Amino acid sequence: MAEVQVLVLDGRGHLLGRLAAMVAKQVLLGRKVVVVRCEGINISGNFYRNKLKPLPLPGPQPHLLADRARYAAPQNQARPGRSGPSQGV
Repeated sequence: MAEVQVLVLDGRGHLLGRLAAMVAKQVLLGRKVVVVRCEGINISGNFYRNKLKPLPLPGPQPHLLADRARYAAPQNQARPGRSGPSQGV
């Protein structure tokens, strides 16, 4: 049985994406990879900027809209025999 090579990488000072690409290449070659000092990996570019942006507020939930359909105006309520978007909820 072939012996598996183990590659130990120091993550300090490396960019996250480039380090991930290097690790992926070594894994595809059949080597085991261990990354040490991961707390020192640098994150830059859009990934870092996207983490700084707040997430948008969630939109309307479908199950909440179905609960309100009973109290909708009569012209907006679902009617038998109709299908599609004009049916209501």
